[in-house]
Amino acid sequence: MDARTQSCPPWLVATLLALLAALLWPTTTLGQARRGKAPPEALEHYERSRELFTEGEYEDAVDELEAALELDPGSPNLLYNAAYASELSGDLEQALEYYAQYEQSLGKHERRERRKTRKTMERLRARVDVQDGRSGRDDGLFWVVLGGGVGLLSAGAVTGGLATEEQGEARDGLTTATQVLLISGSGAVAGAALLYLLRPANDPTDAQAPLAPPPVSAGSDGRSLVLTVRGHF
Repeated sequence: MDARTQSCPPWLVATLLALLAALLWPTTTLGQARRGKAPPEALEHYERSRELFTEGEYEDAVDELEAALELDPGSPNLLYNAAYASELSGDLEQALEYYAQYEQSLGKHERRERRKTRKTMERLRARVDVQDGRSGRDDGLFWVVLGGGVGLLSAGAVTGGLATEEQGEARDGLTTATQVLLISGSGAVAGAALLYLLRPANDPTDAQAPLAPPPVSAGSDGRSLVLTVRGHF
């Protein structure tokens, strides 16, 4: 029996190679397109913003970061730093806008950073409410006091109705109870109104100035801005 060597037909080899190339080519191309190349001018603006930030010139640092964002829009690092510098400069409304953009730029897997950013935004909103003198917090304490007041007033109305049907000492006792309930209920409702009007809409207990960020280094890998610790100068 002769030993025969079987080989793949040339057309099958060509088909397999073409299929492999079709699978690999889009992945490489898309990866390079996503990375892109950040303009060198963007890094220059960022470096200048770092210098201004360390000198306490937060508003000027924001200006440099905004210039960098025009060249490298949507950069999470630049958006975070613009938000942080805006917060330190006292422009809380602008800081909230940049923090919101930063949150939108985060990937779906960055859940921890997203939660941290949302807490920061809540803290800033509380500070904005305090600065603007906004009031009207209808929290649990408000509803408990208001509910208690309404309950006392309702009980007073019931005892008042019963008092009209009684005579003598029974009537006097119900009348006294009615007065006590109505006075207590009115005081509770008034207290609820004060709790609502005299307190800011958000709890400002955690609305404190942020801690200074740790120092990091910055550079470029030839494709985009690179920060050692993302989100901090």
